[in-house]
Amino acid sequence: MLSRGWGGDEFILILPDISDESDINKIAEKIMKVMGVAFVSLDGKCDVSVSIGIAVYPQHTESSVTLIKQADRAMYLAKGSGESSYRYPEALAS
Repeated sequence: MLSRGWGGDEFILILPDISDESDINKIAEKIMKVMGVAFVSLDGKCDVSVSIGIAVYPQHTESSVTLIKQADRAMYLAKGSGESSYRYPEALAS
């Protein structure tokens, strides 16, 4: 069981059989492009940023709980950059 729940603006995407870093990066970039589109509401324009944390089994860990924690840590690294981005856990960041 995880010690922290997901926020209303967080989700997990599981992509089995994808472990090549270049393929993972392409998917992350597509997600950022699709989800990072600004929209207009009655209150005005709303800019959207996307922060993606990526952890890969078994490269980052063999534990499912730790894998999610690694991705969560990486997401906060991405959020810390101040713009839409994706990150891997610090030890394996390229």
